[in-house]
Amino acid sequence: MRDMAEMLSELRVADASGAEPIDPAVVEADVARGRRALVGRRRRLVGSGVVAVAATAVMAVTVSMGGQSGSGTQSEARSTAAGRQSSVRVELASYHGAQPAGFEVRTVPQGWKVVSSTPYAFLAVPPGTDTSTIVARGAAAQGGFDRGIAVTLTGDAQFPANEQPEKVNVDGRTGELGATQDKRAMWLMWSDAAGHRLQVQVPDKLGLTKQQIVNFADGVTATGKATTGKG
Repeated sequence: MRDMAEMLSELRVADASGAEPIDPAVVEADVARGRRALVGRRRRLVGSGVVAVAATAVMAVTVSMGGQSGSGTQSEARSTAAGRQSSVRVELASYHGAQPAGFEVRTVPQGWKVVSSTPYAFLAVPPGTDTSTIVARGAAAQGGFDRGIAVTLTGDAQFPANEQPEKVNVDGRTGELGATQDKRAMWLMWSDAAGHRLQVQVPDKLGLTKQQIVNFADGVTATGKATTGKG
């Protein structure tokens, strides 16, 4: 926009040339309109800047929140994974305790306690198991077979009719590994070199894999005192 000096100079030139003089009121009105236009333009520019800044701030907040949300999801995933890794993992360890009367074993799950070692049954349970109701005789079956890893003679036990047990190798001999009737435990049955028909029972909730069950059975031997449990 032209300044006042330039406009007055033009007025003087116009007056000197003999042209009709311009009314000063008209000039002042034009200058006022020009100033108002300039102020309005500056306001629009400033307003646009504020909107741009605000929009940038909103985008920054959105990105930040999105990042936090993603981090939360990753954190939950890590927490879930950590929870899975922190689950109890069963490892077999060499057994150095007193050997049971009916069954000898080479390994037991690490940290587990042997609570039955009779001619009728061998039973080891995880740490923290309530053993107050586990009977010492025979089948310990009335109070313990659903809590630990058990060894007995098979007796008349048979796999359910609808179960197709898997053939496995137990210390060089063929065994059968399959689910019990209620599907809550695994049975491993095999015959040893002396003709004993042995059975290992492991509830699924204890976390042993099929291979661990077989590895445990590899170290099981029935003695001459092994007897089929009663009731």
